[in-house]
Amino acid sequence: MRERRSCNPPAEAPDAPARRRRLLETAFAGNRPEVPVTALPAPAEALLEGWGRSGGPPPDLAAIAASLRGNGDRADLPATFARAVLAAALADVGLEATRAGHDAVFAALRPWIDHDPDPAELGASAKQLGLSASRLVAALRRLRRRFRQRIDATLGLWAPTPEQRRVLRRQLHEALAREDMR
Repeated sequence: MRERRSCNPPAEAPDAPARRRRLLETAFAGNRPEVPVTALPAPAEALLEGWGRSGGPPPDLAAIAASLRGNGDRADLPATFARAVLAAALADVGLEATRAGHDAVFAALRPWIDHDPDPAELGASAKQLGLSASRLVAALRRLRRRFRQRIDATLGLWAPTPEQRRVLRRQLHEALAREDMR
């Protein structure tokens, strides 16, 4: 007998509100960690409510950034939010690697999480770790897969459906691309 699936969104994890707040505070502080975030502006507080929980669209980060102008001028919120999501995902993957006893492999592969390594560098790292180059390439593939999963899980704090996460991921990607063009 097949299991019947519910149309209701999955229950939120108990730590989800705290995780959303930490990520948003990190993003709102941006490149100014010396500025304490004691109160988030109303548009940022709205993000904490977990848009998409009722099946609505994910947050429009560009609109939120525009509404924050004049309130600490956080027009760069989408890009800083994207960096906070990436940093949280990378920290989660690093913690997993440490717990599994693979912190040396993680440290060696971390610089290549977003681009392919030079074959000579890969070979040197493999030799240093006592692994074959093919095993290190396989480990890099697994690391990237876990990294994407952690990004997806983090975005799921705001956007529970795959379509909502895709829209939010596209917004963050575009924000980082705009920032790189400056």
